[in-house]
Amino acid sequence: MERKLGQGDVSVGISKVWGRGPVLWLLLMCASMGMAQLDTGTISGTVADQSGAAVPGAAITIRNVATGITRDLVTNAAGRYEAAALPGGSYEVRASLTGFQTLVRSGVTLAVGRTAVVDLALQVGEVAQAITVAGEASSVETTTATVAHLVDEKRVTEIPLNNRDLTNLAFSQPGVLKIPINPTRAGADVSIAGGGQKLTVAGARAYQNVYLLDGVSNSDVSGKP
Repeated sequence: MERKLGQGDVSVGISKVWGRGPVLWLLLMCASMGMAQLDTGTISGTVADQSGAAVPGAAITIRNVATGITRDLVTNAAGRYEAAALPGGSYEVRASLTGFQTLVRSGVTLAVGRTAVVDLALQVGEVAQAITVAGEASSVETTTATVAHLVDEKRVTEIPLNNRDLTNLAFSQPGVLKIPINPTRAGADVSIAGGGQKLTVAGARAYQNVYLLDGVSNSDVSGKP
C-alpha cells in the first residue's frame, strides 16, 4: 500500500538512503546559512507536448522506488512542477493527462542537497497507454548555490577510520579542515567546548556546525556530535 509523503522538516546533517545500506550524507554548512533542503533533495522539471508547448494541469506522481511513498503534484500554467524536501534515493516520475499517453521516467537518482531536473515530453494517445523511459536525471546543479558532498557505502566501509569515527569522513571533503582544541588554554571552557579535534567548513567557526542523524539533531550545546 502506498503512503503519501508529507512535508518533513529539513536541516543539515547525517542521514540514510531509504531501503539501502548505510550511506553517510555529509552536509557540513554554517548554522547561520539557510537550512532548507540541506538534508533532502528536490525533483523538478517541465512537461511539454510533442511540439514543445507547455502542458499545464498534468498530474505528476513522484514515487520513491525503495519505499513506495509518493508525492502528487500538478503542473502549473507554464507546465512546471517541483517536489521539494524529498529524501535521497531512487525515484520514478509519472506524468499523465487526458488526451496523452502516460509517461513514466524511471532511474532518477536523487542526492541530498541536489535538484534532479526531469523534463517530460507527452505523446498524444490514450492515458491507459504508458511509455517508460529509463535514464539518469541531469547531474548539473543549476538551481541552488548549496554545496553538498556524498560519502557512499563503499567508502564508509573501506576507508580506514580512527576508532571508526564517521565524522572523520568529513575531512575527505574539500573545504573541511581540522582545528586542534587545547582544553588547557587560558580561558578555554571545556565544559562547553570540550577538547580534541573540531572541524571548520569553508572558514566558518567550529561551533557553527550542525549534525543530524536521520533528521534529528545529534549535537550537544557545543556543536559536537
